[in-house]
Amino acid sequence: MPVSFSNPVVDLSDLPQLEDDRFVPVERSYFWLRIGLVLGVAVIAVVAAVVVVSFVAVSLTATELAAAGLIMVVGVVATSIGQWLEVSRMGFLLREHDFSFRRGVLRTTVTTIPFSRVQNVTIDRGPIMRLLGLASLRLHSAGGTLHVTGIRFDSAEELKSYIVDRARTAADLEQAAR
Repeated sequence: MPVSFSNPVVDLSDLPQLEDDRFVPVERSYFWLRIGLVLGVAVIAVVAAVVVVSFVAVSLTATELAAAGLIMVVGVVATSIGQWLEVSRMGFLLREHDFSFRRGVLRTTVTTIPFSRVQNVTIDRGPIMRLLGLASLRLHSAGGTLHVTGIRFDSAEELKSYIVDRARTAADLEQAAR
C-alpha cells in the first residue's frame, strides 16, 4: 500500500509569537553589578599603567596625562552606557511549554528551550550576587546550556521549581507515548 506524502505550507501568522512586551526584565541591580565590574577593570588598568610608567621611567607631560585620563573616562562612560543598554534589553519569557531568554542590543538573541528538552536546572550565586539578592539560572539541555543571569533569587527558585516540574511532566508524557 503506497504511503501518501504531503508537505503543506505553514502560514507564519499561525505560529505562536514571542511578544517583546511580555518578556520579564532582569533586575536593575544587575546593572550596578556590571558597572562595578567596569569600574574595577578601570582601576586595575590605571594601576597597571602607573606601574608600567614608573618602571620604564617615562616622563609624561601634563597634556599627555590629561589625554590618557580623558580616554579612560570616555571608555568607562561608553562601556557603562553599553552595559545599561544590554541589561535593559535582557529578559525572560515563561510559557506553557518552553522558556525563552532575550539579550543583546545591536544583535538581539532569543534562545528558547522546550521543557521536554531540559535535563537539569541549577541556580548559581556568587558573593556579590548574594549581596544584591540576585542569582543566575542555568537550564541544561542536550543542545547546550541557557544561562539567565540578573534575576531575583526567590524568582530563580520559583522558576527552577516550575521548570523542573514541567520537564518531569513532559518526560512522563513522552515515556507514556512510547
